[in-house]
Amino acid sequence: SDDFLVESFPTWRVVESQRFPIHVLPAGVNRSNVNISALSLPLLYNYTAVTHPSHVFGQVSSAYDWNQAFFFLTQKLDEGRTIESKDKVEWNVRMRQVYEPFFSNPPPNLYVFLGPGDYHCNVPGNNHYYVETGDTSPFYVTLYKMLVNDTFPADNVIDCLDISAGYCRLGVDLRDDIALI
Repeated sequence: SDDFLVESFPTWRVVESQRFPIHVLPAGVNRSNVNISALSLPLLYNYTAVTHPSHVFGQVSSAYDWNQAFFFLTQKLDEGRTIESKDKVEWNVRMRQVYEPFFSNPPPNLYVFLGPGDYHCNVPGNNHYYVETGDTSPFYVTLYKMLVNDTFPADNVIDCLDISAGYCRLGVDLRDDIALI
């Protein structure tokens, strides 16, 4: 959520213990008095990319991440129950509210991948390898080709919504939303 850092950093004593990664703040940002209430994960991603322009960074998520929905449900709403379809949808809406400004203009060395599905970790699983992107190529093959051939979109963002809302829902367990007649 947009309050993740504001709520977590004081609990973790990040600033007081000097664990905050000051080196990610670009020139012009007051490093001696970090205003935690003004920070967000997208802002930190941007700061890091701007501060380290010779490195390439990427933010990867699935559109309906069940694990993020779980944390949203338990930490933000204080509800300990099984994740339902509506929770994944609510997390998706809130995530997009936080990240839309970030999606609109990331630094040139920061890539954003928002893939279809509801799985949490994109790397060890094979989910993205089998979900097509509309041209019969799996999502990760499409990303790989774009990066290798330098044909990535000008804004450095691949969002499953660019294909369709239905594409974002591929592989998502939304059975709670199905009404049997």
